[in-house]
Amino acid sequence: MSVLEPLGTMPNTDYLRMTNLSPFPTARVASIGSGRRQYSQTQSPDPHRLFLACQFFANCKNGQKREMPTPINAPVNGFPVSDLFEIRETISAGRGVIALKDIPKGTRLLETSTLAAWVIYDEYVKEVCAQCFAYDRGKVWKVRDSAKGIVFCSEKCKTQWQHKIPEDQSIARDEIQKLLRKKRKTRDPANEIDRHQPSHEEVDRHWDETERMAEEIRAYRTTSEPTKKQRRTLQAVQDKFKEFQDPYLMWYMLEGLVNPISNPVNWTCLEQLIADASTYKEVGNMMRNTEAYLMLLAVVPETLLPWITESAVRSLHAHSSHNVFGLRALDEGGEEGDSGSECFGYGLWPHASYWNHSCAPNVQKQRSGRTWKFWANRDILKDEELCISYLGGDERSLDDIERRAQLKETWGFECGCSKCIEVDLDIVSEKLESILDLLGETVLLPGV
Repeated sequence: MSVLEPLGTMPNTDYLRMTNLSPFPTARVASIGSGRRQYSQTQSPDPHRLFLACQFFANCKNGQKREMPTPINAPVNGFPVSDLFEIRETISAGRGVIALKDIPKGTRLLETSTLAAWVIYDEYVKEVCAQCFAYDRGKVWKVRDSAKGIVFCSEKCKTQWQHKIPEDQSIARDEIQKLLRKKRKTRDPANEIDRHQPSHEEVDRHWDETERMAEEIRAYRTTSEPTKKQRRTLQAVQDKFKEFQDPYLMWYMLEGLVNPISNPVNWTCLEQLIADASTYKEVGNMMRNTEAYLMLLAVVPETLLPWITESAVRSLHAHSSHNVFGLRALDEGGEEGDSGSECFGYGLWPHASYWNHSCAPNVQKQRSGRTWKFWANRDILKDEELCISYLGGDERSLDDIERRAQLKETWGFECGCSKCIEVDLDIVSEKLESILDLLGETVLLPGV
């Protein structure tokens, strides 16, 4: 924990800037990807950053020494720290985790419970504990909170959940669940939105239009005499919900946007991750995100409205892309021969999102409740990169082509790990040998 020395009764503003706590960042990009539009320091402060700064001010009140809330195994700037590894730029895969010393097999590397956002898929909400994510082969848990559409594996988990959820967030969940109970239409496939990937310009235009509607909704929610236009806008959003097919997206968005109110350091940790510079995968995905944003504005209590913003929604999406962990039953242990398990949701653990992928990983991972644990599964040399597998056990039943295709489809990269390179070299050697055979020459290739 870092103990801060205040300057008189005022906080150290240099420290605020250094630790990314300033509510007025100098280049706060509103348009993720294109970076075309930026907020200057004269714009309204980001409520997520403002909350962090206000907490800092409170800690410095009366010139007393106070401790900033610091996640275990990480400093206030959000990066995980250890005497075993450091976060460093790699040659071909952006940032990675590099060993600072020789690490024996079995060494514990990291444990983290810093959870920035999470969601359980609709079809599993009665089978997965909302507090500890316990899942028992499809068993329906009996302890539940029907008003919020969630269940628990025990009364203890329910009590822990209720204790940590503020009243306005609890009300927000109640209101969203009321919407979910209403009969919804099935979207006609004939009217399905085209599946092309939108350009940065298309994304900006669509968000501009969305934000105009958002301002009308905010005005309706906060004024005693709303206009007809504001009423029509709100009604249009409520009608749209009847065809909204991805309510889990609303839950994830709500969790991510209001989490910093009670866990302010989580947003700092989230924004330290590399944001996905690409646009949405397809137009439909972009529209579902903006629809979920408008629907949240229409139902959450007024106290939460300052936290539901365009910039926060886009930042959450950009930093979640390629960084979330799937929630699986076998995350909590499984036999070596298992080929994976059903994925019943996903979550964003910022401290756990710095490992790069390898099809021959040297780091093993396991989830216990809300905590991810990582340890060395073989002896690791100093300066060697520490890698996990992104495939959650699925790679055990996939051949080389299928495995690499899944990585490309899901995470958007061509795998160049040692295992894949070895396969490539074998293919090249075989092709070269075939060519030489056709030429009537006999050449002994290295390693053949």
